[in-house]
Amino acid sequence: MEISMVAPRATWKGFLRVGSVSCGVKIVGVVTEAENIRFNVLNRKTGNRVNSVYTDEVAWTWPRF
Repeated sequence: MEISMVAPRATWKGFLRVGSVSCGVKIVGVVTEAENIRFNVLNRKTGNRVNSVYTDEVAWTWPRF
């Protein structure tokens, strides 16, 4: 597999505004079939990752990992 070192071009540029806070956003198509992107939720105070527990809505069961 060949890896390209060229920076990807943004397919869209704009601003995301939530309440009175606004920040610049660029959407870039960089995912290939061989790559996975994961987003982690972080605790603002500690910077640690937050664990997510998925449950069954009806049975209220938790998966065992």
